[in-house]
Amino acid sequence: MRFRPLQILCIVAAAASASAAFAQSPFIGDWKMNNDKSHFTGDVIRFSPAPDGAIKFTAETRSYTFKTDGKEYAGPTGAQNVWKMVDDNNYERSTSRNGVPLGTTTYKISSDGKTLVTEDTGTLPSGKSFDDTTTYTRVSGTKGLMGSWKDTEVKIKEDTVMSWKAGSSADTIRWELPDIKAYLDLSLDGKDCTPVGPTVPKGLTLSATKTGPRSLTVLEKLDGKLLSKNTYKVSSDGKTLTAVEAPPDGKAPETVIYEKQSM
Repeated sequence: MRFRPLQILCIVAAAASASAAFAQSPFIGDWKMNNDKSHFTGDVIRFSPAPDGAIKFTAETRSYTFKTDGKEYAGPTGAQNVWKMVDDNNYERSTSRNGVPLGTTTYKISSDGKTLVTEDTGTLPSGKSFDDTTTYTRVSGTKGLMGSWKDTEVKIKEDTVMSWKAGSSADTIRWELPDIKAYLDLSLDGKDCTPVGPTVPKGLTLSATKTGPRSLTVLEKLDGKLLSKNTYKVSSDGKTLTAVEAPPDGKAPETVIYEKQSM
């Protein structure tokens, strides 16, 4: 699931032409994710055989190969993954990035081979713990991990809060994600900006373009390659922020609803 901490860090922000305008921007303030109103399902992951007994894992347009031998294998976003096989229907993956642990994911396949349940657990850089589950239905394959899986249910227990405030200069705004200890000073001139934080992937950049008084588009790229095109829109009453993340492969986008907490 693309918005969870174990996945690529997604950062959003807005800007105006001067500090006085920032105070009036509908994006300014603290926003808390409403898990019940958000729509996360529709993603497809795939496990397929690779040479020398390895397994190829693919999610969206990104993939990497690994073995269940307890060694580290680099993922496409720079994360190091350690896979272990408990038995034919149970696997475990531990992930870190930049030397910082991101968490552990368990993969449990039902006895009939039709359902896969993953559970993500760990501690964020802020010290806050998380415990999220995703249920997948088999799309292809007959047994074990191999095949394609489409998620049908996502349960996120933790509350995600992000904040926007005036940036370090008159033509930027600062986006902060306290739980991940990440921030970004972003302008709306379409230039690539680099986020800062202990778990931010190396080579990650974001560029923003204002598309209306309450909306903007952010392109998320890794080493210059497009990861997602994200749109953000604040409701007319200023209380709700809708974020839609669309992967470049045309698969189902995710819609995340945030509610304003303070000004």
